[in-house]
Amino acid sequence: MKQVTERLFLSDKDVRLILLILFFLSGATALIYQVVWVRMFGLVFGVTIFAVSTVLTAFMTGLALGSIYFGRLIDKRKDALAVFAFLELGIGLFALAFPFLYQGLTYIYV
Repeated sequence: MKQVTERLFLSDKDVRLILLILFFLSGATALIYQVVWVRMFGLVFGVTIFAVSTVLTAFMTGLALGSIYFGRLIDKRKDALAVFAFLELGIGLFALAFPFLYQGLTYIYV
């Protein structure tokens, strides 16, 4: 019976490895988003430099503002992993909604 209960729990090393993999996948998808959005905005703006500037500015602004706000929030909360999961869910939902938002952008800008 002891062996069965021991298999239900992950060791700290396993949890750390899973978290590192999740952080890696999060960063990799962020880079994929950047490439896709640069290409999509390149079609809207007609010039790649404006598309790259827009995407890079949006990402850097998001990193700065997110660091300021969520850095303070995480210091006050004990469930940092739940906050991270919630943010990743929000990013995923935005990525799903972006093609529809992009269609509206083409009507406004072009």
